[in-house]
Amino acid sequence: MKTNVMTSLLAALAGIAIAGALAGCAPSLQNSQWSGAESPKHNQVLLLHQTYDVRFDPGKDALSPAEQKRLAEFVANEDIGHYDEITLASGNGADAKSAGLAARRAASVAAYLRGLHLKSAPDGVLAAPVDQVTISIARYVVVTPQCPDWRKPSEDDPGNTPSSNLGCANETNLGLMVADPRDLVVGKDLAPSDADHSDAAVQRYRQGKYKVPHDAYEATPDNFALGTGSQEQKK
Repeated sequence: MKTNVMTSLLAALAGIAIAGALAGCAPSLQNSQWSGAESPKHNQVLLLHQTYDVRFDPGKDALSPAEQKRLAEFVANEDIGHYDEITLASGNGADAKSAGLAARRAASVAAYLRGLHLKSAPDGVLAAPVDQVTISIARYVVVTPQCPDWRKPSEDDPGNTPSSNLGCANETNLGLMVADPRDLVVGKDLAPSDADHSDAAVQRYRQGKYKVPHDAYEATPDNFALGTGSQEQKK
């Protein structure tokens, strides 16, 4: 009887030890419920729209000094820049005369914006109010992920799952550094290239027929040793 009791007791203790060991290896409840989907590390790019109405005096196609000042203040306050997409809506007009007036007004606004180094294009969708030209601004902005992110517990993780903060710095730095947020959505088209011109330059270089720039100096061991680099020092 004593043997049976001891056997049962040892078996029970062994079971408890095994259960404890398994519990130590298993992830905690908090970790087992963690998912990387809870903290995606991606920059969000949003397209924001804004409109502004430029007023004209009845029958006039030139911007008044007061309206020029108001438009300049709007551009400065809203930080309108090179990467903003600007379109102009002036209305078609009920007849040829009013249509011509609307076109001249749009051209006047476009010329003023060019003076501020801003490009614009006609807007074929919006309709401007009477005696006004509507400027529509589309701007891409980046919303960086919330960083740092240490929500995932670091203990009891035998699966070695990624940290909740993984990728935070890279994504945030990219979002802060990108000059044109639109590039994160779609890249720019390549500019036209002249392969023949480039190939001719390579051929001249290989044949030793390349042209030395007017203000270039010849890099020689003596120049490097003396630490000289200007044309006057070489002479």
